[in-house]
Amino acid sequence: MKITLKHKQQQTVEQAAMVLGNWLKPHLGHQLVGPAAPLVSRVRGFYLQEMLIKLPKDSKKITQIKQLAKEMFLQLTIEKQFRSVIIIPDVDCV
Repeated sequence: MKITLKHKQQQTVEQAAMVLGNWLKPHLGHQLVGPAAPLVSRVRGFYLQEMLIKLPKDSKKITQIKQLAKEMFLQLTIEKQFRSVIIIPDVDCV
């Protein structure tokens, strides 16, 4: 599962990615890779940060991880400074 964060200010998107990564790390451990800037770190005026969650084969665990990610996304958007950060989860990434 690939998570992309977008914002017009580089510092804001980097902070949001670090906060989200710190929240997810205790629950996912080694399954979480990132956050990191992609090779093309700015697209159409938006700075990008990416994270990768390695999903297990067990469908029950996959649904638990998706639910956890949803809850963390909501917590991030509640914070005033990160409300304008766009979060794009991609479950079928290559």
